[in-house]
Amino acid sequence: MLLACLSMLPAHAGYGDPVDGRPNHPERELHLWTNAVRVDPVAFEDDYPCGMGDFTAIERSPQVPLHLNDDLAEAARFHTDDMHVNDFFSHTSSDGTKFGPRVWSYYSGSGIGENIAGGQGSVYAAVTRAWMCSEGHRRNLMSPDWNELGTGVIDRLYTQDFGRGSPPPRITFMGVHLPRDPSTEVELLLDYAADAPPDALYVVLDGERHDLELLVGSDRQGVYSVIAPAGSGCMLYHFVAEVDGTTEVWPEDGSYGYGSCTFDDDEAGWVAEQLEVTSIVGGTNPGDPTNPTAGGDPDDPDSSGETLLEEQLAGCGCQSGTAPMTAGWVALGLLALRRRRT
Repeated sequence: MLLACLSMLPAHAGYGDPVDGRPNHPERELHLWTNAVRVDPVAFEDDYPCGMGDFTAIERSPQVPLHLNDDLAEAARFHTDDMHVNDFFSHTSSDGTKFGPRVWSYYSGSGIGENIAGGQGSVYAAVTRAWMCSEGHRRNLMSPDWNELGTGVIDRLYTQDFGRGSPPPRITFMGVHLPRDPSTEVELLLDYAADAPPDALYVVLDGERHDLELLVGSDRQGVYSVIAPAGSGCMLYHFVAEVDGTTEVWPEDGSYGYGSCTFDDDEAGWVAEQLEVTSIVGGTNPGDPTNPTAGGDPDDPDSSGETLLEEQLAGCGCQSGTAPMTAGWVALGLLALRRRRT
């Protein structure tokens, strides 16, 4: 296992709607699990191979969920694609561009950070079993300095680009369905943060309203979810949050989906329409959030669904290095807090 450490502290019509395929499904999933760990790090304790003995007080404490930033998403996708196409693992781009100039060329916030990982068998494993068990990566992921995030995922390569900017006021930040290709059941998850618990929080799936229930975190800052029948044909969904007379929709202008849909953005799985509610279905509690194995084989980390990586990640220190993209490799890298000089 390689670890690399360094430190550094729009384009679409509506929030959460994709731009040129970003964020795709695994990128949305990476963002969602990042926010889930941030709002309730203790809830995932059983899935940290390292335990929580070395976690700082900040790393044990709930942090605000991160807004989606399109510029950071573009930067993260670019870097993941660069590593994938050019078969390397580093924060320095294949053309020699260092982390700072690369991310600043996309993003105009006041601070930036980056975590990279490779070889983990799932998005969930990259977050809980890799980054959260490496001191520098965990510090980056849990830092209260960040309020924006972009993610890039291609095969087994993962990039998180963090930022400190001026995001629009939001109470919902990222939503996703799991597994990516449901068969009998689908879990739909959405993060939420506001001064009060939601008056209503639900997903409209193929015209049916399913109320979400708290999964992790608190009712004012947490991740909510519901398990529903997967359905057949083209299944479109969007989320609705209501609190104190305010209604917010995620994604803002369209719907994500799965099944036999004709998508306007095929890579993201998105269409530029939202279905009206035609019926209401009661929600159910999905149960243990730290064993997300729906749709996959728990004995196969390469299967679809959110199975956990078999390998135990030991020695979560930090060193510079690159790694060839070969089968079985597991690598991590990070760049954390450095303030932009003005």
